Amino acid sequence: MSKATKTEHNGAKNGGGYWGLRAIAKQHSKKRRRWVEKRTIQKSLKEDIKQISS
Repeated sequence: MSKATKTEHNGAKNGGGYWGLRAIAKQHSKKRRRWVEKRTIQKSLKEDIKQISS
C-alpha cells in the first residue's frame, strides 16, 4: 500500500496568523482596515487645514 503525499496547495491560509473561522477573521480585518483609513484621512485633513490657515 502506498502512502498518500500531501500536495503543496491546501487552500487559503488567511495570512497564517488567525486560528478561528475565516468569516470572523475577515470581520476583524475589515474593522481594522477601516479604522486605519479613518485615522489617515483625519490626519490628512488636519494637515490641509494647517496649510490653508498659514
